[in-house]
Order: sequence, then C-alpha cells, then structure tokens
Amino acid sequence: MANGIEIPIISYEDIRKSVDNFLEQYHPSREIPVPIEEIIEFQMGIDIIALPGLHQSFEVDGFMSSDLSNIYVDEFVYKSRPGRYRFTLAHEVGHIILHKKIYQKANFHDIKEWKDFINSISDDDNS
Repeated sequence: MANGIEIPIISYEDIRKSVDNFLEQYHPSREIPVPIEEIIEFQMGIDIIALPGLHQSFEVDGFMSSDLSNIYVDEFVYKSRPGRYRFTLAHEVGHIILHKKIYQKANFHDIKEWKDFINSISDDDNS
C-alpha cells in the first residue's frame, strides 16, 4: 500500500490482455513500428512535454501527471534518443492503462511529489 492506496497484483496474462486490447483499440493493423507518439497525442488526447534536465535532476526519462493529461519526457531523450523516447512513451502508456486509478488517487502535482509517491511503494507492491 502506498500513501493509503491499495496496489493490486496484475498477472502477466492480464498485462498481455491489456496490450492486446490497447492495440485493438488504437492500432488494429499492428504494423511495426507502432505510432505511439501519434496514438498518445491524437487518439488518447494526452500532451507530450519535453523537460530539460529531467533525467539529470531526477534520474527518470519520463513520468505522467496524476490527472493523466500529460506525459513528461527528458528533453535530451526526446531530441537525441528516438528509440528510448518511443520506449518511454510506451512505458508511460502502460502505466496509464494498468494503473490509471492509482495515479489518479495519488494526486501529485510535480516531479518531486511524483517521485515521493513512487518511492512510497514497497518493493513487494512494485514487483
């Protein structure tokens, strides 16, 4: 439990089902590469915001707002590491799909509050 929020256990099978449902809804052709940036911005209506120094200051490549309206990505990753950028976007979408209720209840307002929330999750719950 993190900050009074119960963290559910999600099986690998349930994760696979969530991925299949996501692809069916947003990219049914399943052609590679998956246009994750376009899906996030145009189909999901989520803003992608590059932040200078995010990784250097907080040791993360990306995070999302608790209201799920923004995904923040390290500016260097955004500009210089396209594979890592796409992975980071997909990773954050995974949090949205799998942990939406948790993030909404967490109600953090900035990167420090987000990091405090993440660090409050026990190793058992995080695994």
